[in-house]
Amino acid sequence: LKELGADAVLPELNRWVSQLKGDPAQVEALSLEALWAYQSLDIVNEPLLNFVLNARDHHARAAATRVVYHWFDRLSNALQLASARAEDEHPQVRLEALRTLSQIKGLPAAVAATRVLRKPMDENLDYALWLTLRELQSDWVAPFRERGFDFDGDFAALEFAVRAANSPDLAPPLLDR
Repeated sequence: LKELGADAVLPELNRWVSQLKGDPAQVEALSLEALWAYQSLDIVNEPLLNFVLNARDHHARAAATRVVYHWFDRLSNALQLASARAEDEHPQVRLEALRTLSQIKGLPAAVAATRVLRKPMDENLDYALWLTLRELQSDWVAPFRERGFDFDGDFAALEFAVRAANSPDLAPPLLDR
Protein backbone atom coordinates (compact mmCIF):
# COMPACT_ATOMS: atom_id res chain seq x y z
CA LEU A 1 0.00 0.00 0.00
CA LYS A 2 2.81 2.40 0.82
CA GLU A 3 4.39 1.81 -2.57
CA LEU A 4 1.08 2.62 -4.29
CA GLY A 5 1.06 5.98 -2.52
CA ALA A 6 -1.54 8.02 -0.72
CA ASP A 7 -3.36 9.20 -3.86
CA ALA A 8 -4.11 5.63 -4.90
CA VAL A 9 -4.79 4.18 -1.46
CA LEU A 10 -6.46 6.92 0.58
CA PRO A 11 -9.94 6.92 -1.00
CA GLU A 12 -10.35 3.18 -0.53
CA LEU A 13 -8.78 3.22 2.93
CA ASN A 14 -11.16 5.99 4.03
CA ARG A 15 -14.15 4.09 2.65
CA TRP A 16 -13.07 0.85 4.32
CA VAL A 17 -12.58 2.51 7.71
CA SER A 18 -15.96 4.24 7.52
CA GLN A 19 -17.65 0.87 7.02
CA LEU A 20 -16.05 -0.99 9.93
CA LYS A 21 -18.82 -2.55 12.00
CA GLY A 22 -19.52 -5.69 13.96
CA ASP A 23 -17.75 -7.35 16.84
CA PRO A 24 -16.09 -4.59 18.93
CA ALA A 25 -12.84 -6.54 19.36
CA GLN A 26 -12.60 -7.11 15.63
CA VAL A 27 -13.40 -3.46 14.87
CA GLU A 28 -10.64 -2.38 17.26
CA ALA A 29 -8.12 -4.74 15.66
CA LEU A 30 -9.03 -3.64 12.14
CA SER A 31 -8.95 0.00 13.21
CA LEU A 32 -5.40 -0.49 14.48
CA GLU A 33 -4.45 -2.02 11.12
CA ALA A 34 -5.98 1.00 9.40
CA LEU A 35 -4.12 3.36 11.73
CA TRP A 36 -0.86 1.70 10.74
CA ALA A 37 -1.80 2.09 7.08
CA TYR A 38 -2.36 5.82 7.60
CA GLN A 39 0.94 6.02 9.44
CA SER A 40 2.80 4.27 6.62
CA LEU A 41 1.25 6.77 4.18
CA ASP A 42 2.23 9.62 6.52
CA ILE A 43 -1.39 10.76 6.77
CA VAL A 44 -2.58 11.84 10.24
CA ASN A 45 -6.06 10.57 11.11
CA GLU A 46 -6.87 11.98 14.55
CA PRO A 47 -10.39 10.51 14.90
CA LEU A 48 -9.10 7.02 14.17
CA LEU A 49 -6.14 7.53 16.49
CA ASN A 50 -8.47 8.64 19.30
CA PHE A 51 -10.66 5.59 18.74
CA VAL A 52 -7.73 3.17 18.99
CA LEU A 53 -6.23 5.01 21.97
CA ASN A 54 -9.43 4.15 23.83
CA ALA A 55 -9.63 0.52 22.72
CA ARG A 56 -10.37 -2.16 25.28
CA ASP A 57 -7.30 -4.15 24.22
CA HIS A 58 -4.14 -2.79 25.83
CA HIS A 59 -2.07 -3.93 22.84
CA ALA A 60 -4.07 -1.60 20.61
CA ARG A 61 -3.81 1.28 23.11
CA ALA A 62 -0.04 0.80 23.38
CA ALA A 63 0.38 0.68 19.61
CA ALA A 64 -1.72 3.81 19.19
CA THR A 65 0.36 5.57 21.85
CA ARG A 66 3.43 4.74 19.79
CA VAL A 67 1.73 6.38 16.80
CA VAL A 68 1.32 9.52 18.95
CA TYR A 69 5.11 9.41 19.37
CA HIS A 70 5.54 9.59 15.60
CA TRP A 71 2.80 12.14 14.94
CA PHE A 72 3.22 14.34 18.05
CA ASP A 73 4.25 17.43 16.13
CA ARG A 74 1.20 17.21 13.87
CA LEU A 75 -1.45 16.46 16.50
CA SER A 76 -3.50 19.20 18.09
CA ASN A 77 -3.39 17.57 21.53
CA ALA A 78 -0.39 15.21 21.67
CA LEU A 79 0.51 16.20 25.22
CA GLN A 80 -3.00 15.47 26.49
CA LEU A 81 -3.15 12.15 24.64
CA ALA A 82 0.19 10.97 26.03
CA SER A 83 -0.56 12.33 29.51
CA ALA A 84 -3.77 10.32 29.74
CA ARG A 85 -1.91 7.14 28.75
CA ALA A 86 0.65 7.72 31.53
CA GLU A 87 -2.10 6.64 33.93
CA ASP A 88 -3.44 3.74 31.85
CA GLU A 89 -4.29 0.52 33.67
CA HIS A 90 -1.76 -1.47 31.63
CA PRO A 91 2.00 -1.03 32.10
CA GLN A 92 2.74 -1.50 28.39
CA VAL A 93 0.60 1.53 27.56
CA ARG A 94 2.25 3.55 30.31
CA LEU A 95 5.68 2.58 28.97
CA GLU A 96 4.76 3.84 25.50
CA ALA A 97 3.38 7.04 27.06
CA LEU A 98 6.71 7.71 28.77
CA ARG A 99 8.64 7.39 25.54
CA THR A 100 6.11 9.65 23.81
CA LEU A 101 6.32 12.30 26.52
CA SER A 102 10.11 12.33 26.20
CA GLN A 103 9.64 13.16 22.52
CA ILE A 104 7.09 15.91 23.18
CA LYS A 105 9.39 17.68 25.67
CA GLY A 106 8.64 20.59 28.00
CA LEU A 107 7.79 21.00 31.68
CA PRO A 108 4.19 19.75 31.25
CA ALA A 109 5.55 16.57 29.62
CA ALA A 110 7.88 15.99 32.58
CA VAL A 111 5.00 16.45 35.03
CA ALA A 112 2.80 14.11 33.00
CA ALA A 113 5.55 11.47 32.89
CA THR A 114 5.67 11.31 36.68
CA ARG A 115 2.00 10.33 36.75
CA VAL A 116 3.10 6.75 36.05
CA LEU A 117 4.12 6.67 39.71
CA ARG A 118 0.40 6.64 40.60
CA LYS A 119 0.14 3.08 39.29
CA PRO A 120 2.18 -0.04 40.09
CA MET A 121 5.74 0.23 38.80
CA ASP A 122 8.10 -2.42 37.49
CA GLU A 123 11.76 -2.26 36.50
CA ASN A 124 10.92 -1.35 32.88
CA LEU A 125 8.68 1.54 33.88
CA ASP A 126 11.19 2.65 36.48
CA TYR A 127 13.95 2.78 33.88
CA ALA A 128 11.74 4.46 31.27
CA LEU A 129 10.69 7.15 33.75
CA TRP A 130 14.30 7.65 34.83
CA LEU A 131 15.36 7.98 31.18
CA THR A 132 12.47 10.32 30.35
CA LEU A 133 13.19 12.63 33.27
CA ARG A 134 16.87 12.71 32.35
CA GLU A 135 15.97 13.57 28.76
CA LEU A 136 13.62 16.29 29.98
CA GLN A 137 16.02 17.52 32.66
CA SER A 138 16.61 20.85 30.92
CA ASP A 139 12.84 21.45 31.07
CA TRP A 140 12.31 20.94 34.81
CA VAL A 141 15.61 21.59 36.63
CA ALA A 142 15.70 25.36 36.09
CA PRO A 143 12.09 25.84 37.32
CA PHE A 144 12.94 23.64 40.31
CA ARG A 145 15.97 25.76 41.18
CA GLU A 146 14.51 29.17 40.36
CA ARG A 147 10.89 28.94 41.43
CA GLY A 148 10.82 25.98 43.74
CA PHE A 149 8.85 23.96 41.20
CA ASP A 150 7.71 20.78 42.94
CA PHE A 151 5.88 18.64 40.37
CA ASP A 152 2.53 20.04 41.49
CA GLY A 153 3.12 19.07 45.11
CA ASP A 154 3.81 15.41 44.32
CA PHE A 155 6.79 14.69 46.56
CA ALA A 156 7.28 11.16 45.15
CA ALA A 157 7.53 12.62 41.64
CA LEU A 158 9.93 15.32 42.77
CA GLU A 159 12.11 12.83 44.63
CA PHE A 160 12.21 10.51 41.61
CA ALA A 161 13.12 13.39 39.30
CA VAL A 162 15.91 14.62 41.56
CA ARG A 163 17.34 11.11 41.80
CA ALA A 164 17.12 10.72 38.02
CA ALA A 165 18.99 13.99 37.51
CA ASN A 166 21.91 12.59 39.52
CA SER A 167 22.99 16.10 40.38
CA PRO A 168 24.11 16.52 44.01
CA ASP A 169 23.36 20.25 43.96
CA LEU A 170 19.64 19.46 43.65
CA ALA A 171 19.50 17.66 46.99
CA PRO A 172 19.69 20.71 49.33
CA PRO A 173 16.61 22.43 47.85
CA LEU A 174 14.78 19.10 48.09
CA LEU A 175 15.70 18.72 51.77
CA ASP A 176 14.43 22.24 52.49
CA ARG A 177 10.88 21.26 51.50
